[in-house]
Amino acid sequence: MEVILSPHKITMTQEFFNRIESQQARAENEAYKNPQKSIWGSSITINPTTRINRINGEGSTHFHKNRGEEYILIDGQIIVYRASLSLENIEETIASMKETIMNPGDKIFISPNTVHTAINISPQDSTFLEITHGPYEDNDSHRVYDKAGRDVQLANKWSSLGYPQGLSIQELIPLVKSNLMKKDSEWLKSEEDAKVVVKPWGREIWLNYNKGEEVGDKQKKYAYKKIHIKAGTKTSFQYHDKKQETNFILQGQAEAWFENDKGEIEKKVVNAGQFWTIEPPRKHRIIALTDLVLLEVSTPEVDDVIRLSDDYQRGDGRIQDEHKVI
Repeated sequence: MEVILSPHKITMTQEFFNRIESQQARAENEAYKNPQKSIWGSSITINPTTRINRINGEGSTHFHKNRGEEYILIDGQIIVYRASLSLENIEETIASMKETIMNPGDKIFISPNTVHTAINISPQDSTFLEITHGPYEDNDSHRVYDKAGRDVQLANKWSSLGYPQGLSIQELIPLVKSNLMKKDSEWLKSEEDAKVVVKPWGREIWLNYNKGEEVGDKQKKYAYKKIHIKAGTKTSFQYHDKKQETNFILQGQAEAWFENDKGEIEKKVVNAGQFWTIEPPRKHRIIALTDLVLLEVSTPEVDDVIRLSDDYQRGDGRIQDEHKVI
């Protein structure tokens, strides 16, 4: 695998790294800086804005206040997790982390105050260029979580929140999400006390809204619905700009429409016990082949509905008549 460092082309081989690590290689007639070893691999500084990282494990989850970073993967395969920083709630920061899988040639940008970490998922070491945008300062790396527990105060903070030590970020994220749901006193209502929205194809029971509560009166972290759809009816053919949702069938059978990676609409028969996730902006629809009961958990953008086709001639967004307080 080759990467171009203008104006010369450098082939990343074992000899390449051996010569750098032994200080035989030269950068503008001077030896490269000594490799910095870490639990996740090693880093070689080429110039004030460029480093070569060889990663074989998992680094700390951290952010930089004063600089952005650009990663270009040279060989191997890594996962990069990123999230906007919330200093008020460290758990919410971790719960909101999204993953990006990088393959050779892929590039990703990490802006200042973005919490991030990289994990090697290749059988061998992975190598990526790290290009700094802004001043590089050794003291501008602020840990939020570290599997190795190198920051004792931080490790104690996570322990005080009830999390075991030594978890990878991949193990921590779903655990934090689950705990946040449990801590949210508004997360679940009984069906008798929950908000009900009447739909032309059935009804929705909003299990984290009180009966009579108007949507939007208070910011929610999630929307959680128990949805009843009458046999022979169908939801609108729609998509969302931001909203992500996961559906789980409790009872019945449906024909589910999904937009795949090629932009094609796949139609699958799904039964009780099956679930699927719709990422924005993929188009989707549900047709009830029998009376249908399903659970839907989504991000809180409840007005984010763009209808492409609808049997009931409804427009985009939340339909106020359906959401009237009753």
